[in-house]
Amino acid sequence: MGRLVGPRGRVVLAGANLIAFHGRERQDNQLQVVLNIKYLASLVGPFVLTVGLGLFLSLSSRASGKSDCDGTTVQITECLEREYREVDSKMNHLYRRVLDKLGPSGKQASQDREGNVRDLFVRAQRAWLSFRDEECKARYSYFSQGSMGNVELLECRIELTGDRIKLLDNWLELLGR
Repeated sequence: MGRLVGPRGRVVLAGANLIAFHGRERQDNQLQVVLNIKYLASLVGPFVLTVGLGLFLSLSSRASGKSDCDGTTVQITECLEREYREVDSKMNHLYRRVLDKLGPSGKQASQDREGNVRDLFVRAQRAWLSFRDEECKARYSYFSQGSMGNVELLECRIELTGDRIKLLDNWLELLGR
């Protein structure tokens, strides 16, 4: 198995049909893992490369927060749709709980120079929903020419909705659950 280093630090591990890219401007731990796997494979053969690469890819996808959905593009999309419905439902439930804790809007509600806390929270949620939708549209448009556009759109929605769930949990902590 050979190793070629091309322009801009591109590393090609020949013999394994694997190409790893690494820019000069940043060090990447994944590249080191690939190179370590290459070294091990040269010692004990292609079996180690196959197992090591599979482990590397599965750990890499878990670390990035990507879904565990697997199969054809249609199966992955269906699985991601189910995951999205679950996280969206959880987010909406937490949102309603925060609203209940904040109480009614109006003159009796807590106010500051900017306005009613509940009304500001509602505006913040609407702005966040708009951000999420536009961010995910942008990611989708990057992949829209291929079959992975819907997958990327759903993964984006799942990821960002998960982030919002954490923020809503923080609100509940602040408000004393």
